[in-house]
Amino acid sequence: MSKSLFKQPFFYTSLLSLLALGLIIASYVLGWTTPTASPPAGNITLQSVTPSGSTGYIQFNNSGTFGGDANLFWDNTNKRLGIGTTTPAYGLHIIGTMGTTATTTLAISGGNVGIGTTTPAAKLTIDAGSGGGGGSEFQICKNGVCCPIWKDCDGDGKTYGNGDCDESCATCYVGSTAYTTSPDGKDQDCNGIVDDLQQGIVFNSASGMSCTQKCGNGGCISVGWDTAATNGAYEKGTSAGYCTATASTCSTVMTNTTWACNGYYSDWEYCKCWLYK
Repeated sequence: MSKSLFKQPFFYTSLLSLLALGLIIASYVLGWTTPTASPPAGNITLQSVTPSGSTGYIQFNNSGTFGGDANLFWDNTNKRLGIGTTTPAYGLHIIGTMGTTATTTLAISGGNVGIGTTTPAAKLTIDAGSGGGGGSEFQICKNGVCCPIWKDCDGDGKTYGNGDCDESCATCYVGSTAYTTSPDGKDQDCNGIVDDLQQGIVFNSASGMSCTQKCGNGGCISVGWDTAATNGAYEKGTSAGYCTATASTCSTVMTNTTWACNGYYSDWEYCKCWLYK
């Protein structure tokens, strides 16, 4: 009589091998099961990460974990960045000291600004150090010219501390009577308005030009041989030493008669103009 199959050793060996193979195949099948939906949906769960600090704290790598600090703050409502403050009032609001290099420092402390020092004692404190620039540390730049506040760079006898408002312009200072007849981008009288139109008097003597031409872009207001340019007449030379007052307008041309009238070459008059100061 033949032996029973279940009593054969190789039967159990083969069965165990098949079971082991089945487990391996099943683990691969389960491990590579198709997600239930297309990413980012589906049955894949991500680990939850909690930000560090309070709302608004900008996150950074802190030894492999998220870090946050009150000294680096983002106000998302007003779109403002605060450094050293959690209540930024500007697009970039910094409270603290800023250093550019080891020898040049810009500091903001207690409402004061320091250049070359981290402890400003006034609203603006400049410390040039032992190798200072001979008083040239503080300069004002205007129209391409940078000039120390103590120096007369344009030769008009004025400085920024003495009535000058533009060291690129020799006629720009408080009290200046200079003008132009077309805009030049200057503030001649230093009243804070560039190319400010003001009434002024221009003398027109034997020029071959009318007051309209002499006044330029601003325009002519009135004319006259009086210094206020209001009587509507000019001095016309008719012979040596003889002149006569003749009616005039802004368009009357002052010709050169070669005669002198009251000390001026005729024809002559005053023009009241709109001038750029």
